[in-house]
Formats: sequence, C-alpha cells, structure tokens
Amino acid sequence: MPSFYTLATALASLSVVSANCNLDNKLDSGPLPKVRSQLCLEQGAGAYTFAMDVSELDVPTFSSGAMWAGLVGSRAFMVYDEGCALKGVYSPHQTGDCGAPYAIEEPWLPYGLIVTDVDFSSADPYFSFSYANGKYSIRNNHCVCNEIGSGLRVEQGCRCAFPIHGESKRNVLSIPFEA
Repeated sequence: MPSFYTLATALASLSVVSANCNLDNKLDSGPLPKVRSQLCLEQGAGAYTFAMDVSELDVPTFSSGAMWAGLVGSRAFMVYDEGCALKGVYSPHQTGDCGAPYAIEEPWLPYGLIVTDVDFSSADPYFSFSYANGKYSIRNNHCVCNEIGSGLRVEQGCRCAFPIHGESKRNVLSIPFEA
C-alpha cells in the first residue's frame, strides 16, 4: 500500500503538468478572404504557412471615466497551403483561451502543430511553434511580422513557412547539451 507522502507527491506532480490548449478550426464554408502577402507568400510544393494576425482599434469615447471603453482587438492563427489557400482559422479567444501551448490538429496536417510561445501585442507580436521535427519562430527561419493596419487600426501580420512533411534529417542540426 502506498504511503501518504508517495500519493501526495504523485498528485502534486500531476498538477504541474501543462496540457495543450486545443484550438478548433473556425473556417466556415463561405467565400474565402483575399490572401494578403503579409500573411502568406507561395513557397512551392510541400511548404505550408503558419500565420498570425493581431489587431487593435481604438475609437475615442471622450469619457475620462472609461478611457479604454473604445478599445477592441482581435487575434487569430491561420494555416495556408502551398498555394496560399486558407485551410484553417483558429482564434484563441473564441475557444476559451487556456493559454500556450496551443495545439492545432487537422486531418490534412500529418503532424500536430504546437504554438509553444506567443505574444499577441499589436506593437511587437511574436510566436514560436513546433511541427514534426522542426522549430520555427519570428525573426528566425525567414519568419517575419509586418504592419498592415491603417488609420485608427493597428494591425500586424506574421507568417512562417514550414515543410508539411517535416524537416529532412540533413537540415536538422545536432547541438550537444552543455551544463
């Protein structure tokens, strides 16, 4: 029979394990929006694009008691195929945002896509994700963010291409761990 301390330790370790926040595809069957180059550029056969769009709109309320009442925003992830056809739209705030890591699993993705780190700031957005045997992040792997807003709307579009079937073994660097 396990001791009280063994049982308490096991239960405590389960509470620190973080589960992925699974995102549902919100793409409906209506007409697809026009592809913006800030979100997807055709990369060729086998290269899909993971994108993020963050925006903020501030409409003046002229109320000193509620100065942020006119502030609204949105954030969404998108996956485009090699021809920049939109395959999926994922909105964390519509899923009941349980925080990163976010998991995207689809029948048309051979592997799960895991967003490991994200900053939804419209001033300096950032994401990193893992897919198959590769890791991708803004400011690395040719992944970029671009300003696409105008007027009172601040909007940034971020994009990152990834191979749908994973990285080839010869492109993966083996870096030894040093303590």
